[in-house]
Amino acid sequence: MVPVLNAESTINACLQSIGLARRPSDQLIVVDNGSTDGTLDIVKSYPGVELYSAPERTIAELRNLGAQNAAGEVLAFVDSDCVLAEDWRECAETTLRESSVAATGSRYEVPDRAGWIERAWFSQRLSRRQPVTYINSGNLVVRRAAFEDVGGFDERLVTDEDYDLGRRLNAALHAVVEDPAIRATHLGNPKTVGAFYRKLRWHATSSLDTQSLTRPDRPTIMTLLFLVAGTATVVQLGYMLVGQRGVPWLLASLPAVISLTVAERVRRYRNVRHSLQLAALYFVFYCARASVLLRAVGRRLRSRLPFPAER
Repeated sequence: MVPVLNAESTINACLQSIGLARRPSDQLIVVDNGSTDGTLDIVKSYPGVELYSAPERTIAELRNLGAQNAAGEVLAFVDSDCVLAEDWRECAETTLRESSVAATGSRYEVPDRAGWIERAWFSQRLSRRQPVTYINSGNLVVRRAAFEDVGGFDERLVTDEDYDLGRRLNAALHAVVEDPAIRATHLGNPKTVGAFYRKLRWHATSSLDTQSLTRPDRPTIMTLLFLVAGTATVVQLGYMLVGQRGVPWLLASLPAVISLTVAERVRRYRNVRHSLQLAALYFVFYCARASVLLRAVGRRLRSRLPFPAER
């Protein structure tokens, strides 16, 4: 199932790769979100494609609509800017032969001519198959029974629908297993720091909606630490500007948060490449998430303020 919106530059490569993995009995479902470029002409040129129109819907609604019109016992979600590896199907079937696995897939690979942001942020992948919290929904294979058991994707979410689905699958004791052999190359990565920041802000828009106040996830906890460390750094710099000593070691708090994050990523992926670039990108990451968090808190506080009395 492929959700699409104005993807004429990538949809052909995506559908070609799916065609190589597809068997005659497989459905190929494309759900269009209201494309105005040449996307639909390309989609319609592929024989056997089931095309549905769902303009101005969330990405979760598009994915659920595709799932509702699928007849198989296994659902495969592929984004329109992803290209599947030649052995993608065989590797996915191998993992799903284990009856305990409810969902699988893997973190995206990057294109051959990837820029430094793509190489640093997206190229580190797991080296072996293992349980994970979630799998990005652009390269996700899930058993229908497990998908329906948790109610599919949450259609209220603007983004982060894959994280939310993984969280609910895990809570329902459906195993989510990432297999790095199930490879898909993501073509739609941000190429500049500005685009990277904007994409992170967009992804963070639904992060609060997927959080439990009693059990926030690690990125949210680290974002709060980043805010505390940033505030401490600003206060210390203020002391120094007026000639007072303050607490000099507070200047190390912000780098410490970034260093801990990079160290955890190195530990997880067993790869020290791009550590300096990752430090810069995680600073941007926390700035983006912090700005969304502060805006959300501000909105909630304003909503609780009493209206002025009418005269």
